[in-house]
Amino acid sequence: MSTLPNGQSSSDPRNNRADENTAPEKAELLRCIVRWFRGFHLHREKSKATDWLTVALTLGVAIAAIWSALIFDGQLTTMRRDSVRAENESISARRHAREQIRFLQEQLNAMEDQTELDQRAWVGFEDIREFGQVGIPSAFSFTLKNTGKTPALHVELKEFIKKVNRGEKLHFTYKDMPPEPTRGLIMPSATFYVNKQNAIPNQGQMNLIASDEQRVYFYGRTDYDDIFGRHHWTTFCSYMARDGSVAVICPEYNDADDTRQKPN
Repeated sequence: MSTLPNGQSSSDPRNNRADENTAPEKAELLRCIVRWFRGFHLHREKSKATDWLTVALTLGVAIAAIWSALIFDGQLTTMRRDSVRAENESISARRHAREQIRFLQEQLNAMEDQTELDQRAWVGFEDIREFGQVGIPSAFSFTLKNTGKTPALHVELKEFIKKVNRGEKLHFTYKDMPPEPTRGLIMPSATFYVNKQNAIPNQGQMNLIASDEQRVYFYGRTDYDDIFGRHHWTTFCSYMARDGSVAVICPEYNDADDTRQKPN
C-alpha cells in the first residue's frame, strides 16, 4: 500500500466512496443542464411564434381600428356637410317662404285697397253756381253728391263766401268755419242741395267785380267716413264771373284726399 503526502493511504474506503458518489452527481448535473437548455430552447421557439402571432393579430386589430376610424371620420364629415347643406337649404326655404308670404300679403293688401277704392263712398261738389246783380241778393248754390257704391257716413259740410281784392294773397283755411247742418248720411248716387243768399250788391260793388278789382269767392269743404272706417274729405272753390252770371272754378283749392295732405 502506498503512502500519500498527507499520510493517508490511497486504499482508504471512505475516499473510494466519495469518488463514487461524486462522479454520478456531475453526470446528472450535466444531463440536467442539457435538458434545461433544450427545454428553454424549445420553449423560446414556441414563445417566439406566439409572439409573432400576437403581433400580427395586434397589427391587424390596429389596422382595422384605423380603417374603421377613417370610415367613421368620412361618414361624420359627410354628415356634417349634409347637415350644413340641409341647414342652408332650410334657411333658404324659410327666406323664400317669408318672401312668398310678404308677396302674398302685399297682393292681398293691394286687392283690399282696390276693393275699398272701388266700393267706398266718393262725395264731391257738382253744379256750383254764383249769381250777382244790382238790387238782387247774390245767390250761391251747389249740389253735394255721393258717386261711390256705398253710403257716406258722418257727413259734415263747411262753406264760406269771401271778398278778395286784387293783389291780396289768397289763402283759405277750414278750421274755424262753422259746419252746416246736413243729413249726416248720403246714400250712393244721392245728392244734397245747398242754396245760400248773400247781401244785395250795389252798382259800385258790381263795377269792382266787372273790372276784376275784386272777386267774390265761394269755397268750402266736406268731411265724411266710408263703411271701411276711413276718413275722407273734399274741397271746392269758385268765384263770381265779371258779369255776375256764372261761377268760375278756382285753379286751386279743388282737391280731395288720397292725393295730397289734408288741409288745415
